[in-house]
Amino acid sequence: MRFSVSSLASAVAPVVVGAVVLLSYAPDAKADYYVRRAPEQMGTGLNLGLDLEGASDATPPQNTSGEGGGGFKLRIGAEIRRPYLRIIPEGGFGYTHLFVSDNAGDNVGWNMERLFVGVRIGFGEVIVPIIYGHIGYGWRTTGTNDTIGAGSAVPGASGLTGDGGIGLDFHFIRHVGFGLHAEYVTVQANPATPDWIAVGAHMDVRF
Repeated sequence: MRFSVSSLASAVAPVVVGAVVLLSYAPDAKADYYVRRAPEQMGTGLNLGLDLEGASDATPPQNTSGEGGGGFKLRIGAEIRRPYLRIIPEGGFGYTHLFVSDNAGDNVGWNMERLFVGVRIGFGEVIVPIIYGHIGYGWRTTGTNDTIGAGSAVPGASGLTGDGGIGLDFHFIRHVGFGLHAEYVTVQANPATPDWIAVGAHMDVRF
């Protein structure tokens, strides 16, 4: 059996063309793989936070009763992002007004102010459970007629403060989070040390 040059060329040509097409396509496929890889969510940025809360006195002083209250917190910190992890060292200012009824049934108000530092930690990307805690210094101011027990005056006082809480954040918008939280707060201002449970909503913006 004889093979002519023309028949050999006819047989080889499709193989050569196929090889050239394959080699030219392979780099594009590899490049496309790297372009489509999802980047890791990492970085650090300024974080600003606002909390709005309702409050309830946890342990009202003797012969008095708590009737709720409310307040807010302003926070500033640095958000450190890692995949599925958010760490925010922060500081801020908090104000809470507590209503208390004395023996005569009169409403008396306690204004609680505090400066604090602490950290909050979140786990996740879009729906993010959080835990947090702060320590600092707080002040209580009262009206001149505020009394406890057998009519003794409630003084304005100050002392160390601390809080701890849990929450749930939602990050549906880039660089913006909002959610709900609950926390326990105490200020070591004696006598009649105030402590309360706060429940509220918050929003954080990252720059």
